Amino acid sequence: MVDARALFERTVSKLAPQAAKPLFDRFYMYECQYGDSAAIRKLSKRIADLYPEGCSLMTRRSHGRIQPPADYDTPLALRHQPDCPS
Repeated sequence: MVDARALFERTVSKLAPQAAKPLFDRFYMYECQYGDSAAIRKLSKRIADLYPEGCSLMTRRSHGRIQPPADYDTPLALRHQPDCPS
């Protein structure tokens, strides 16, 4: 886990924020699957700080047995943005 985080940090530090969006999305999925809740919260805050325009990289991801709300449960204003990676 430590090696994966180190590789991620080295990689995203060399990319522009817009180019790093897909990596943040993939790493968020990785953290949800293998990381702990503290690491997920830390990464979520970092993503929110980097992409304040509302790009929801974390929509439709699950953490453990907790499922995120379905699209019909999410207000229209908060649904997936078309310019965001899925």
